[in-house]
Amino acid sequence: MAGTDCSLQVVRVFISSPGDVAVARQAARKAVQRVDRLVARHNGIRLEPIGWEDIPAGKAERTQELINPYVRAADIYIGILNKRFGTPTGRAESGTVEEYDLICQRWREEDPKPYVKLYFKRLSREETEDPEPQLSKVLDFKQRISRTDLYHEFKSAEELGDRIEEELAALVYEVKVRNGVPHEPGVRAISEGALSLVSRLLDMAPCTRHAIARGLEGQEAANVLDDLQARGLVRISGDQCRLSDSTEAFLAIAKHMFEADRHRHLLQSKYYQDTLSNRLPEIVLSRFHCQLALEQQEVLRKLALLSPAAARYVLLGDTESYDNLDTHAKSIGKEAFAQDMLWKNLAHRVAMEYGTDIVAARCLDSVDGHTIEATLFGIRLAAAHAEGKAFSLESAMPTIRVRTSGSIGKGQIVSGSPDFPVRVGTLMMNMEEYELALRMFDEALAQKDIGKHARVVALNNKGLVFLRLKEHKKAVPLFKEALELEPENVEAKRNLELAESKSP
Repeated sequence: MAGTDCSLQVVRVFISSPGDVAVARQAARKAVQRVDRLVARHNGIRLEPIGWEDIPAGKAERTQELINPYVRAADIYIGILNKRFGTPTGRAESGTVEEYDLICQRWREEDPKPYVKLYFKRLSREETEDPEPQLSKVLDFKQRISRTDLYHEFKSAEELGDRIEEELAALVYEVKVRNGVPHEPGVRAISEGALSLVSRLLDMAPCTRHAIARGLEGQEAANVLDDLQARGLVRISGDQCRLSDSTEAFLAIAKHMFEADRHRHLLQSKYYQDTLSNRLPEIVLSRFHCQLALEQQEVLRKLALLSPAAARYVLLGDTESYDNLDTHAKSIGKEAFAQDMLWKNLAHRVAMEYGTDIVAARCLDSVDGHTIEATLFGIRLAAAHAEGKAFSLESAMPTIRVRTSGSIGKGQIVSGSPDFPVRVGTLMMNMEEYELALRMFDEALAQKDIGKHARVVALNNKGLVFLRLKEHKKAVPLFKEALELEPENVEAKRNLELAESKSP
């Protein structure tokens, strides 16, 4: 390991690759930066990504001589290859190979050893049937190390970034626990037994080692617990075990649960709900550079409890645009303006993710003990050119989950029930969709077979809409009519007094 810098232990991550993997290379760099910001620094470690583009130009007999010192200083080596092998350096077939040979020599000779991984882009059979010379060298090199623990493949830059992020996060915990780079390269993915234990602990109070061993059904409890503890996901005090509620552990647990398609279990768990409430401001500030007002925090919290897609974006989504905006705003002294833009960007993206889940029927149904009975997702899209409007599109998609009085069977149509428009109107009012609410109350009041109490509710709530719109004169006669039908209705009495006090 390198020395310390401002009390943080510096871990240098060297990214090696030829020139045809620019997108994957950038994904790797972003992964290092995310782990540095969200995991490493909270554990006293600073990850420092280094590549050839970071190395200043200088004079040397061979260009590679300017790069090799950074390979010699690296604690972590990440190699990425696609179809290009690179050009000879005078000592090796390419710069990537010379860097790899150098890091391997260090791994054989040094203690603690550098952490080494090589990632190859997965190619189709057609791409490899008649390879040109550069690709032939890549395939030969791939064959050379394919049976080692260093070898991995990736389908896309996004997948590569996710894999590097997970491995580096796990490595940070090992560095913290051992105060050195692991002696054996490679970080195992979370096991099925460990994932099952995480799932069990989501809804449980601290449990004993004996209970864990009994519930693993033949899995080795000690190995599972050691794995989770090394990753920082579980805290053990005496004989009691529980999930860690640190920010980095919370994000790692969420990532594992999403990848295992256990998002519903995660979002419904007490651990997730409690930790999200406690950690959300910190997460949003570190990931999106956005300081949340209490009202904004509450909206995001509820969206992240209801929508798996919204939760995944808030906790694990790409933050590059937010990093760029924050950096640019600070450079020109416009931080207040940037805060407003950061929130608008974040709110828009999270709303879109929530809308995606509505369409796919993936949203959960309740939050904070209340059932969500209606949503209204609206889009307004407009474009223009110099001569005028190019196009515009407006769409509003309501989703209603309402039961009228009595038992309603699956698939039964309820829209013809007399009190159905009253229920829908009330939901629209509570969502501040006042025009739609008034329309539904009018529809209910126009029905001859509507019950007396349902009519009173429609009159009272229609009056409430006018109160909220500050049209007090329109509200007064509605409350009076409601009281004529139910003279002892306390809510209608209170609303009438309020409306009359505000009427000129």
